[in-house]
Amino acid sequence: LTLIERPLPESEHFAIAEGILIPRKGVAEISRLLAEEEKVGLGVTKKSLALQADNKYLFIRLLEKKFPDYRRIIPESFAFRFAFARQELFDIIRRISLLSTERFRGIVLTFHPDKLEAAFHNPEVGEGREEMGLTLEQGDPEALPLQIGFNARYFLEPLAQMGSDTVYLELNDQDRPCRLRPADDPHYFGIIMPMSL
Repeated sequence: LTLIERPLPESEHFAIAEGILIPRKGVAEISRLLAEEEKVGLGVTKKSLALQADNKYLFIRLLEKKFPDYRRIIPESFAFRFAFARQELFDIIRRISLLSTERFRGIVLTFHPDKLEAAFHNPEVGEGREEMGLTLEQGDPEALPLQIGFNARYFLEPLAQMGSDTVYLELNDQDRPCRLRPADDPHYFGIIMPMSL
């Protein structure tokens, strides 16, 4: 789950009470249009979303399903907050996950007060282990090390999109979701569910 909240200029005339669901292909078309245009007009009906930029128009049929209450899975507080160099974290997870297959996608992250160990074990092809420095910004160092399993892809996708040099990883324990966010934008984050080890 990735959440980005941004204010819309002149949005007081544009209220969406329960949110809307846009198909994946529609989001790709919106991204293409926004890459070409600096300013777009936006309109929504019960069944469609309309975007207009200069002489270009884009109409997208909305999904009729109701989006689940995603805020229920977002923890209200976290026991630990770690600060990482975003690119280094991305590179380490990407390298470790190169050995992954359809059956073995998980990586194990072990959090220490001053370092992170990323490990992968696949009986079919081998194993890998790397370390990097981190800063423990919140939490009891005596409660560490803490070992958590994750699907590497769920880290790589948001890390690739975040522009900040520093990212925060906030977590409680090995069974609850963690939050990954850029240090310079509290309104943009990813929620990552752990895997059982």
